[in-house]
Amino acid sequence: MPHLDPEQIKDHIAKNQFLAITVDTSIVDKFGSNLDHKIIKALDQFQHGTIKVLISEIVEKEIKSHIASSAEITRKAVNKSLQDHAKRWQFEFDNEKIEKELSLNSDPKETANLQFDKFLSSVKGEIVPALNASTNDLIKRYFENKPPFEENAKKKNEFPDAFALLSLESAAKNGKNLILCISSDQGWKKFCDSSDFLVCIDDLELALSYFNESGRKTADHILALWQAGNAKELDAMIEREFENQLEGLYFLADGTAPVGFEGNSEGAVLETFSIMEGGGPVVIETSKDQVVFTITVNATVRFFASFDFYATDSFDRDEVHLSSQFYETKQNIDAGLAITVLRETDEDPEPEVSDVEVYIDVSEVNFGFIEPFPHEDPTHEKY
Repeated sequence: MPHLDPEQIKDHIAKNQFLAITVDTSIVDKFGSNLDHKIIKALDQFQHGTIKVLISEIVEKEIKSHIASSAEITRKAVNKSLQDHAKRWQFEFDNEKIEKELSLNSDPKETANLQFDKFLSSVKGEIVPALNASTNDLIKRYFENKPPFEENAKKKNEFPDAFALLSLESAAKNGKNLILCISSDQGWKKFCDSSDFLVCIDDLELALSYFNESGRKTADHILALWQAGNAKELDAMIEREFENQLEGLYFLADGTAPVGFEGNSEGAVLETFSIMEGGGPVVIETSKDQVVFTITVNATVRFFASFDFYATDSFDRDEVHLSSQFYETKQNIDAGLAITVLRETDEDPEPEVSDVEVYIDVSEVNFGFIEPFPHEDPTHEKY
């Protein structure tokens, strides 16, 4: 249907005019296909109400495919790293034991199925079969270049979206109510704008906040206490969670060097963090006793990495190890927080925090110029 502003969406929610909420693959991709992410898991709040969580069969297959692809990439990366490690250190390890412990022999598709099925069960979601879509309408839209199809050579790639959207629209018509679609895909947005039954917005956190207006006062109160320095326990919990996340963080250590090198992430530590300017809490879930809200902070993090430097022998082309060096760099990153608190009143001196989750999205860290002999005379030729 025509684009609705936030207040209009909230009005439809208040009048129980939404049959269901659904997410597109683009939203799950935004969270790294991590179905355990606090924001995605917050869809479980609808399991006891009148609003359903519907997932198109097409989106189900796409999510599983993306999880399987990621699992295959990491599986190959771990195998290669183990082989490289054994080669560099010149030792043998128990392949069978490591493969079993790290599930390196598991089928990525089976892993993806298990993860998705667990998620669907936790939110009590329902799959909308793609075959419910009207084939005649689909073909008509394709040849008339109507949404979600565009007049370009990529129309065949939009067929899955068309099946998903037409089947969701059919479900909405049968339920005689609206479906709130969460998607950042332009095809989805254009289709929903032309539909009488589908409403589209591009942010899951924002969408969830529309259903949780009752928790806004609590979240604002917690934020005010926090900014005033009256949330010491919350600060401590955030620091501990940062420490846990950074301790296990793996990143690609990169840089610029005069010779070949291999970088190895060696960990990271938090130095400071602060709420981002203009950033307010977004309430994603409420209950009788608790409120869950998200907020973004800017963190100063010190990253550590070791680098092995190599030169290529000009005669037999073998790699000759030159040195190993340890480097560190300090960088600013944005991190997402999901904070669960007990409902508060204005008289509470300090918030009652029951859970904090930190989400850090760092896959690569550049350490700038690195060299195999940083403490040597730079004019003395070493390689």
